[in-house]
Formats: sequence, structure tokens, C-alpha cells
Amino acid sequence: MSAKTKDTLFIAVGGLAFIGTSFWAFLQQSKIAHLESPFDIPSKGLVYSPSALKITPPESLQWADAPKQTAGENWRFEVFTPPQIFYNSETKQFTVIPPVRTVKEVAAAPEVVKPSFGLELIKVEQPLFRLQLVGALGEGPSARGTFENQLTKEIIIGAKGKRIDSLNLEIVSFVSQRKRISVKGGSDLIEDIVTATVKDTLTNAETQLDAKVRKTEGPVTAAVKNSQGEEKILRVGEQISTDTASYELLELTLTPPSVKIKKTDLKTKQEEITVLVAGSAQAPSAPSEKTPARTNSTANSGTAFPF
Repeated sequence: MSAKTKDTLFIAVGGLAFIGTSFWAFLQQSKIAHLESPFDIPSKGLVYSPSALKITPPESLQWADAPKQTAGENWRFEVFTPPQIFYNSETKQFTVIPPVRTVKEVAAAPEVVKPSFGLELIKVEQPLFRLQLVGALGEGPSARGTFENQLTKEIIIGAKGKRIDSLNLEIVSFVSQRKRISVKGGSDLIEDIVTATVKDTLTNAETQLDAKVRKTEGPVTAAVKNSQGEEKILRVGEQISTDTASYELLELTLTPPSVKIKKTDLKTKQEEITVLVAGSAQAPSAPSEKTPARTNSTANSGTAFPF
């Protein structure tokens, strides 16, 4: 087929397609024009009239009252409420009503007025070293320590070579540093270490000081006051006497501040050991080894308890 024949064929097919499309569009125009005409809706027989809705109420159901138990009128329990049962120790029976205890009056024993111990503890203390290390300024070789004069409460700043003539002391070493402490399973801790060594310029005795611990010096003592209002400082083993008794200090405790004292009556020679606590009432007496005592006690209790 030649090229001229193909061109003629394509033109013929295109012309037929155009004619067919034009004819289809003409047919659609008539239907579209028909849609533009008004639509008449009939108004008869279309009025809405609501109808009654019939609701049937459900039948009401309630739990039946719990029946009486064979144990009595009040033994009634609901399905989901656990019972509360009491035991009456007087009637030896179980009950759902809390029992009323019968209180029996017992004549009280006559009160025995115990004579006063005759000694009061004021305080228990241990003297502090006359110079205390309380902190540091900086760290490393250039650090300086802060010290407190216990006699005047003056703050003194110094390091190695510092002399404190009023206390006859000289600082012979001072250390202020931070130490890393490894903690297994956690972060490392940083600990501040502040220590010093001071020397007595008269005796050449050296004393170690630590900023975390107060340095003590000398024995623990107790300040006591007798019934006449006289005060005295006692150490372990020392005594104090009045017109009627003598007192010997047996033991001392700093925390809580307390002492164990043995009292000896000067007339009867009867001994009594008591623990006194500073700022509180007298503790119960402990019988001495020379005058043993025995006491018997009984207890009677009966309490109604719920299950």
C-alpha cells in the first residue's frame, strides 16, 4: 500500500469518528434540556405522623434476703460480705455481736512512797583538746587550715610552721586533699581529707587532728548535785557523801549521758545501785549484790478479738 493510500484511509477514519461524536452529543443535549424543567412533587398523602414507641420495662430482680442461720437471729451474711466473728472469753463462745467485757473492781494496793535517791545527774562530758581542726581553705600545697581555739573560740588560719603561743602549740604538718573512692556498680565518690599534726612546744608531744572528728583530751567526767544543792565533778571510782549516805560512781556513758551510781546508807549500810540519766527522771534501781531482792509478777488478760 502506498503512502497516499494510507493518508486517505486515516482521514476517512477520523472523519467517521468526528461524525459519530457529534451525533452522540446532539442526543445528550435533549436529555440535559429535559433536566432543566421543574419537578412537581405531589403534596398529598406525604404528611409525617409520628407513631407511639412501645417500651416494655424489664422485670425488676432483687437479691433475696439472707436466711437466718442455725446459730441465731443475728447470724445473717450477704454473698459478697465476709462475716466478722468475735470470741467471748467469758462465755467461751463465738458471736457476731462484740462482747461486752465485765470489769471486776480490784482494790488498789497502797502506794509505797520511795525515798528520794538524793543525787541528781547534771551532765556527762569529756574535755576537748585545746585546739580543734574545723576545715580548710583550698587544697594541695597552698591550702591553709582553719583551727578553733577552745579556750577563746577564736578562729586561727595557718599551715605547717604556724605557732600558737597562747596554747603552746605548733602546727608541724597539714594536709588538705581530695581522694577518689571507687564504688562497685556506681559512680565514684569524692572524699575531702583534712588533717593536721600539732606539737606541744613544752613537752614536744604530738597530737593528730582531723576536721571530721572532734579531738578529746582527758577522762570522761560527770557533774552531779546532791540534795543540799552542792555540785561536784566525779570520775569513775570517786565518791561524794552527804549526812545520810555516800555515793560511788561506777560507770559513765556519754551517749545517752548517764551514770551508774552505788548508794550506801550510813546508818543501815544498805546498798542501792541506780542509773541516772541527765535531764530525765530517775531510772529504776538495780539491787546490789549484797542485798539481793526477788519480785514475782503475774499478768491476766482476756480480750475479744475479731477473726
